[in-house]
Amino acid sequence: MKMPGPEERGAGRMAGNRWRNARQTDWKPTVFGYHRRMRSSPRAIVLCVLAALPGLMGGATDTPTSSPGTPPPARGGYEGREPDAPWRAAAGAAIDKHRRVAITVRVQDEAGFAVPGAEVEFIETRPAFAFGATVEASRLLSTNAANGRYQSVVTNWFGTVTLGSDLEWSRLEKDPAPAAHAIDWLGSHRIGIRGHSLVGPGTNETSHLPPDVAGLFSDPAALRTRIVTHLTNVAARFAGKLADWDVVDQPLHDTAIEGVLGRQTLADWFAIAHAVDPAATLLLVDHGNLEDTGPDGTARLRALADDLRSREAPFHTLGLPSRFAGHLTPPDEISRRLDRLAGIRPFGASFAVRITDFEVATDDEALQADYTRDFLTAAFAHPAVNGVLAGGFWESDRVQPKAAMFRADGQPKPSALVWSNLTQRAWMTRTNARASLTGSAAIRGFKGEYLVRVRANGMVKELLATVLADTHLAAVVPSAAPTIQVVPGPASHRFSWSGQGNGYVLESCESLSPPDWQPVDLIPVLSKGQWRVELPAADTTLYFRLNRTGSATPP
Repeated sequence: MKMPGPEERGAGRMAGNRWRNARQTDWKPTVFGYHRRMRSSPRAIVLCVLAALPGLMGGATDTPTSSPGTPPPARGGYEGREPDAPWRAAAGAAIDKHRRVAITVRVQDEAGFAVPGAEVEFIETRPAFAFGATVEASRLLSTNAANGRYQSVVTNWFGTVTLGSDLEWSRLEKDPAPAAHAIDWLGSHRIGIRGHSLVGPGTNETSHLPPDVAGLFSDPAALRTRIVTHLTNVAARFAGKLADWDVVDQPLHDTAIEGVLGRQTLADWFAIAHAVDPAATLLLVDHGNLEDTGPDGTARLRALADDLRSREAPFHTLGLPSRFAGHLTPPDEISRRLDRLAGIRPFGASFAVRITDFEVATDDEALQADYTRDFLTAAFAHPAVNGVLAGGFWESDRVQPKAAMFRADGQPKPSALVWSNLTQRAWMTRTNARASLTGSAAIRGFKGEYLVRVRANGMVKELLATVLADTHLAAVVPSAAPTIQVVPGPASHRFSWSGQGNGYVLESCESLSPPDWQPVDLIPVLSKGQWRVELPAADTTLYFRLNRTGSATPP
């Protein structure tokens, strides 16, 4: 290695003096990637460090690989892993704001009278936010015992899935039966399906295309017709059965077809897919965003999305494959990149975001579990994100087995337990409330589909509701005439009746021939589920009854 000459040594001494003379407040952390191309002496390493300090010296021979300002991995894996990291409080507040809503049920009888004290159970049966994973058709369709455990995980853990590679172009044309049967199987279990993908992936690799397509690159018209025919046929075949379609996958990395047909072709594919299956959510998908060391990929994808929208491509969702390995992007940086992608001000028009193929490939299972927890939290807290789909969750199905959440024998890893705790417990609503004097029971619950079960007057009433915003529901239960209970005393008598007998007035009279019923002067009080009123003992015989008079008070 060439030794530094006098000028270089002088520059080094000047930099060293400036370093020593700088005040502590002048220092700012600067992080850069470092590729060591040769065995460097300690002096060479110092020169590289100095080169990264603005204004000290230049001429470094090793190339930084990450964008300026990229947060360094914190001790223990990533910045923000600490239990008291500041981002956590903000994420919790955002989750409450964006994911939970007010749910009010007014319980009344057929006459419209409120039924105080009714027990109301709120059971969220399906979240609005999509939590899922990639599944393999062969395992869903297998009848052996080993795959029975796999199928049980799919039906109990995931509300939405990506159907592996069975819908990819060359594989689907070769044998469409596995995909078709798997889609029917998933539909029978009310599991949403993301189709991957109509065009792509691997369009730069002709081996991933049907054999005849590679020969069409020299004939743009024939290539266009071949792609449009495939796209139209597949979208039509599964129309109404898939919730989402990756229409274009990896366009920033696989550019061969665009190079022949032009950028407008990508917008045309979205228009065709929408025309054939207008109910499906259409995604533009590309990697190199949240998982990258810097935000350049995020900026490129947003620019492409804006360009396609300017060409009237009918899509509103960006799919982000998020496969993490050595670099774990801090949660607060995840939020900033999501802001940029989604178009949170000041970046302009908004897009929804779907996280796809989330995984953390590491041998450190505690780190994997912690980052799964924190990534899910950051994503769930962001208002533009509508779902997180993991990659293949079964160890034996993975090219990188360590990225899976389940071992090959079906046992969950710590990351799977974190996933379950958040998606099936912490972020799902199951709670009870009692109706107030006005018959209303109110909670704040997570958005989703609900079963609301009301118990009143010895009856059970069930309601089904999809709750996506503040919601008011009415439960009408059969009325039941209450019975008076009397506890006599030496100076007074206590009268009580069921608290669910609302609208009744205690009346009395001295004779039944004929009766002259008059309301008692005292107002009953609701206590411990009973209306109660205490009347002074009388020297004469009195008759009592409960009588519902007037009309119900509007809710």
